[in-house]
Amino acid sequence: MPTTRDQRGFGVVEVVIVLAVIALLAVGGWYVWQAQNKGETPPPTNNGSQTVNQNVSKMPELGVEFDKKSGITPLYKMTDYSFGGVNHKLIRLSTQQLVDKGATGGDQNVCGFDPSTPWGDADHPIVTVSVYSSQADLLAVEKNRNSNITAAEIKPENGYITVGSKIFAVPLPGTVQSGSGGCISDTAFENAQRSALQSSLLTLRASQ
Repeated sequence: MPTTRDQRGFGVVEVVIVLAVIALLAVGGWYVWQAQNKGETPPPTNNGSQTVNQNVSKMPELGVEFDKKSGITPLYKMTDYSFGGVNHKLIRLSTQQLVDKGATGGDQNVCGFDPSTPWGDADHPIVTVSVYSSQADLLAVEKNRNSNITAAEIKPENGYITVGSKIFAVPLPGTVQSGSGGCISDTAFENAQRSALQSSLLTLRASQ
Protein backbone atom coordinates (compact mmCIF):
# COMPACT_ATOMS: atom_id res chain seq x y z
CA MET A 1 0.00 0.00 0.00
CA PRO A 2 1.56 3.37 -1.00
CA THR A 3 2.66 5.70 1.75
CA THR A 4 0.82 9.02 1.92
CA ARG A 5 2.91 12.24 2.44
CA ASP A 6 1.81 14.85 4.92
CA GLN A 7 0.69 17.86 2.81
CA ARG A 8 -0.08 20.22 5.68
CA GLY A 9 3.22 22.26 5.37
CA PHE A 10 4.39 24.38 8.31
CA GLY A 11 2.14 24.52 11.27
CA VAL A 12 1.54 27.55 13.47
CA VAL A 13 4.11 26.42 16.01
CA GLU A 14 6.85 26.09 13.39
CA VAL A 15 6.11 29.57 11.97
CA VAL A 16 6.28 31.12 15.44
CA ILE A 17 9.62 29.43 16.11
CA VAL A 18 11.10 30.68 12.81
CA LEU A 19 9.96 34.26 13.50
CA ALA A 20 11.40 34.10 17.00
CA VAL A 21 14.77 32.96 15.68
CA ILE A 22 14.82 35.77 13.09
CA ALA A 23 13.93 38.33 15.78
CA LEU A 24 16.71 37.06 18.06
CA LEU A 25 19.24 37.25 15.23
CA ALA A 26 18.18 40.82 14.42
CA VAL A 27 18.41 41.94 18.05
CA GLY A 28 21.80 40.26 18.45
CA GLY A 29 23.15 41.91 15.32
CA TRP A 30 21.94 45.33 16.41
CA TYR A 31 23.50 44.87 19.85
CA VAL A 32 26.89 43.94 18.32
CA TRP A 33 26.77 46.95 15.96
CA GLN A 34 25.95 49.32 18.87
CA ALA A 35 28.82 47.92 20.96
CA GLN A 36 31.32 48.44 18.14
CA ASN A 37 30.25 52.02 17.44
CA LYS A 38 29.69 53.17 21.00
CA GLY A 39 31.65 56.32 21.81
CA GLU A 40 32.83 56.95 18.26
CA THR A 41 32.63 60.51 17.00
CA PRO A 42 31.23 61.05 13.52
CA PRO A 43 33.92 62.17 11.06
CA PRO A 44 34.05 65.93 10.41
CA THR A 45 32.29 67.21 7.32
CA ASN A 46 34.79 69.88 6.33
CA ASN A 47 35.57 68.76 2.77
CA GLY A 48 38.91 67.35 3.87
CA SER A 49 40.31 70.61 5.24
CA GLN A 50 41.26 71.31 8.82
CA THR A 51 38.95 73.36 10.99
CA VAL A 52 39.94 77.02 10.80
CA ASN A 53 39.71 79.15 13.92
CA GLN A 54 38.34 82.45 12.67
CA ASN A 55 39.80 84.26 15.69
CA VAL A 56 43.40 83.35 14.85
CA SER A 57 45.72 84.91 12.25
CA LYS A 58 48.63 82.87 10.94
CA MET A 59 51.99 83.80 9.41
CA PRO A 60 53.00 80.50 7.81
CA GLU A 61 56.31 81.89 6.52
CA LEU A 62 57.46 82.20 10.13
CA GLY A 63 55.43 79.35 11.64
CA VAL A 64 53.57 81.63 14.06
CA GLU A 65 50.03 82.69 14.82
CA PHE A 66 48.24 85.18 17.06
CA ASP A 67 44.78 85.87 18.41
CA LYS A 68 42.84 88.56 16.57
CA LYS A 69 41.08 91.19 18.61
CA SER A 70 37.47 91.89 17.73
CA GLY A 71 36.96 94.39 14.91
CA ILE A 72 40.17 93.84 12.96
CA THR A 73 41.24 91.72 10.01
CA PRO A 74 45.06 91.85 9.96
CA LEU A 75 47.00 92.30 6.72
CA TYR A 76 50.77 91.91 6.52
CA LYS A 77 53.82 91.92 4.28
CA MET A 78 57.25 90.64 5.17
CA THR A 79 60.53 92.01 3.84
CA ASP A 80 64.23 91.42 4.46
CA TYR A 81 66.02 94.34 6.06
CA SER A 82 69.46 95.31 7.27
CA PHE A 83 70.36 97.90 9.88
CA GLY A 84 73.85 98.50 11.20
CA GLY A 85 75.06 95.41 9.35
CA VAL A 86 72.48 93.16 11.03
CA ASN A 87 70.16 91.28 8.72
CA HIS A 88 66.65 90.67 10.02
CA LYS A 89 63.05 90.78 8.84
CA LEU A 90 60.36 93.40 9.03
CA ILE A 91 56.67 92.60 9.16
CA ARG A 92 54.58 95.59 8.15
CA LEU A 93 50.91 95.38 9.03
CA SER A 94 47.59 97.11 8.56
CA THR A 95 43.93 96.07 8.81
CA GLN A 96 41.29 95.50 6.17
CA GLN A 97 38.99 97.83 8.10
CA LEU A 98 41.44 100.73 7.78
CA VAL A 99 41.96 100.04 4.07
CA ASP A 100 38.19 100.00 3.50
CA LYS A 101 37.65 103.21 5.44
CA GLY A 102 40.43 104.95 3.53
CA ALA A 103 38.92 103.86 0.22
CA THR A 104 35.65 105.64 1.03
CA GLY A 105 37.31 109.00 1.65
CA GLY A 106 37.86 111.82 -0.77
CA ASP A 107 41.25 110.43 -1.85
CA GLN A 108 40.82 106.87 -3.04
CA ASN A 109 43.10 104.18 -1.59
CA VAL A 110 44.75 106.59 0.86
CA CYS A 111 45.26 103.69 3.28
CA GLY A 112 46.14 101.16 0.59
CA PHE A 113 47.75 97.90 1.64
CA ASP A 114 47.81 94.92 -0.72
CA PRO A 115 49.42 91.78 0.81
CA SER A 116 49.58 90.08 -2.60
CA THR A 117 52.04 92.59 -4.10
CA PRO A 118 55.69 93.45 -3.29
CA TRP A 119 56.29 96.21 -0.81
CA GLY A 120 55.87 99.65 -2.35
CA ASP A 121 55.19 103.32 -1.67
CA ALA A 122 51.45 102.78 -2.10
CA ASP A 123 51.34 100.70 1.09
CA HIS A 124 50.53 102.37 4.38
CA PRO A 125 51.35 100.20 7.41
CA ILE A 126 50.24 101.17 10.89
CA VAL A 127 52.46 98.67 12.76
CA THR A 128 55.94 97.33 12.01
CA VAL A 129 57.36 94.28 13.79
CA SER A 130 61.07 93.44 13.66
CA VAL A 131 62.04 89.76 13.67
CA TYR A 132 65.52 88.78 14.88
CA SER A 133 67.23 85.42 14.71
CA SER A 134 69.05 85.94 18.00
CA GLN A 135 69.20 88.12 21.08
CA ALA A 136 72.63 89.34 20.00
CA ASP A 137 71.20 90.64 16.70
CA LEU A 138 68.42 92.48 18.51
CA LEU A 139 70.84 94.12 20.96
CA ALA A 140 73.19 95.10 18.11
CA VAL A 141 70.37 96.83 16.21
CA GLU A 142 69.16 98.61 19.35
CA LYS A 143 72.71 99.75 20.11
CA ASN A 144 72.96 101.25 16.62
CA ARG A 145 69.73 103.11 17.36
CA ASN A 146 71.31 104.50 20.54
CA SER A 147 68.94 102.45 22.67
CA ASN A 148 70.02 101.39 26.16
CA ILE A 149 68.00 98.18 26.20
CA THR A 150 69.61 95.26 28.04
CA ALA A 151 69.20 91.49 27.71
CA ALA A 152 67.16 91.45 30.93
CA GLU A 153 64.57 93.72 29.31
CA ILE A 154 63.93 91.37 26.40
CA LYS A 155 60.68 89.93 27.71
CA PRO A 156 57.01 89.82 26.64
CA GLU A 157 55.82 92.65 28.88
CA ASN A 158 58.20 94.96 26.99
CA GLY A 159 56.97 93.73 23.62
CA TYR A 160 59.67 91.14 22.92
CA ILE A 161 58.09 87.79 22.11
CA THR A 162 60.37 84.76 21.74
CA VAL A 163 59.03 81.95 19.55
CA GLY A 164 61.53 79.17 19.01
CA SER A 165 64.79 80.78 17.88
CA LYS A 166 63.12 84.02 16.74
CA ILE A 167 62.50 87.20 18.71
CA PHE A 168 59.63 89.43 17.61
CA ALA A 169 59.86 93.09 18.63
CA VAL A 170 56.24 94.23 18.87
CA PRO A 171 55.39 97.88 19.60
CA LEU A 172 53.26 98.11 22.72
CA PRO A 173 49.62 99.22 22.38
CA GLY A 174 49.36 102.97 21.89
CA THR A 175 52.82 103.29 20.34
CA VAL A 176 52.87 105.26 17.08
CA GLN A 177 55.98 104.35 15.13
CA SER A 178 57.75 106.83 12.91
CA GLY A 179 56.44 106.79 9.34
CA SER A 180 53.40 104.69 10.09
CA GLY A 181 49.75 105.57 9.67
CA GLY A 182 48.35 109.06 9.28
CA CYS A 183 46.44 108.10 6.14
CA ILE A 184 42.96 109.27 7.19
CA SER A 185 41.58 112.25 9.07
CA ASP A 186 39.71 109.99 11.51
CA THR A 187 42.72 109.51 13.78
CA ALA A 188 40.59 107.98 16.55
CA PHE A 189 39.59 105.11 14.26
CA GLU A 190 43.15 104.61 13.06
CA ASN A 191 44.54 104.64 16.60
CA ALA A 192 41.93 102.11 17.73
CA GLN A 193 42.83 99.80 14.83
CA ARG A 194 46.54 100.18 15.62
CA SER A 195 46.11 99.43 19.32
CA ALA A 196 43.92 96.39 18.61
CA LEU A 197 46.53 95.10 16.15
CA GLN A 198 49.38 95.66 18.59
CA SER A 199 47.48 93.91 21.39
CA SER A 200 46.79 91.00 19.06
CA LEU A 201 50.46 90.67 18.10
CA LEU A 202 51.45 90.37 21.75
CA THR A 203 49.81 86.91 21.70
CA LEU A 204 52.28 85.62 19.08
CA ARG A 205 53.11 81.93 19.48
CA ALA A 206 54.13 78.88 17.45
CA SER A 207 51.40 77.78 15.03
CA GLN A 208 49.25 74.86 16.14
